[in-house]
Amino acid sequence: MQRYLHITAPFDGVITARNSSVGALAGTGAGEPLFSLSKENPLRLTVSLPEKHAASVTPGMRAAFSVRSQPGKVFEAVLSRTSGLLDRQDRSLTLEFDVDNSSGELQGGDYARVTLTLQRNRPSHWVPGKSVLNTQSGTYVMTLNGDEIRRIPVQEGIRLDTLTEVFGDLSAADNVLVKPSEEIKTGKIN
Repeated sequence: MQRYLHITAPFDGVITARNSSVGALAGTGAGEPLFSLSKENPLRLTVSLPEKHAASVTPGMRAAFSVRSQPGKVFEAVLSRTSGLLDRQDRSLTLEFDVDNSSGELQGGDYARVTLTLQRNRPSHWVPGKSVLNTQSGTYVMTLNGDEIRRIPVQEGIRLDTLTEVFGDLSAADNVLVKPSEEIKTGKIN
C-alpha cells in the first residue's frame, strides 16, 4: 500500500501545473490530472497541413521555422511522424517534427511560422488565375491549338500570386487562353 503514496513521472521534465494540494483526496473519479509535466528537450513541432497538400508529404521531409521570441533566427526539424488520416473537423493532416532543444533556446508553447518544401507526386500545370473559368456547369480552362478551341474541365489546386495550379487533361504544349469567356464557342475557328 505504501507504493500508492508515491507518484513517478513517466519522463524527466518540469511540473508546469499542480492541480491538487497536500491532503486533498485524489482518486480515479477526479477528472483532472494531479500534475502537468513538460519536457524541454526534444520539443515537438505540430503542423496542420491542408488536405490539398497531404499527398506531397514524404518521409524525412524537413521544416524550417521561426518563432517571435527569437526574431531573425531560423530553426530546422525533420518529420518524425504523421497522423496518416485527415482530421474530420478541418480536413488537415497532422505532421509532427521532433526539435532538438539541447541549447534551451526554444520554449514550449510558442507558435511557429513554418516553411515546408512540398513536391507533387505528378507534375502539375500552372496557368494565370484569369485563365480559369468558373461556371455553373464546372471549372474550365480554354485552349487554342491550331485552329481549334477546346474547353477542358479542370480542378484547381493552390494559388500562388497570379498563378493557379490546375489538374485536368492538359499538356505542356497546350495554348491556354488568358481571358476566356463563356461566350467563346468551342470547335474549329473559321
